[in-house]
Amino acid sequence: MPTKEQISARICEGILEVLELDVERSSLNGSMEIFMPEEDGGLGLDSLSALEIFVFICREWELEIDEIEPETFRTADTLAEYVHQLLARKTSM
Repeated sequence: MPTKEQISARICEGILEVLELDVERSSLNGSMEIFMPEEDGGLGLDSLSALEIFVFICREWELEIDEIEPETFRTADTLAEYVHQLLARKTSM
C-alpha cells in the first residue's frame, strides 16, 4: 500500500495531468489550498476541476466513493489522508 506522502505526490501529479495546468511540478505541493485563489497562494480551482480530480482519484486507486466532505478536498495532503484510509479499509477486507 502506498504511503500518504506517495499518494499526495501522485494526486499533485494527477492535478497537473488531468487539468493540464501550466504550473511547474516543483511549485505544487501537497499543502497548497485547492480552491484558494492563486494570488493568495492556492491553486484557484473551481468545482468542475474538483469533479475531475475526484474522478482521477477513483480511477487511479480503483475506489468507489459516493461523496467526499468539502474539508477533505482542501489540499492534496487532506485528500491523500482520505485515500490512504480507504485503501487501508479495502486491503483489510
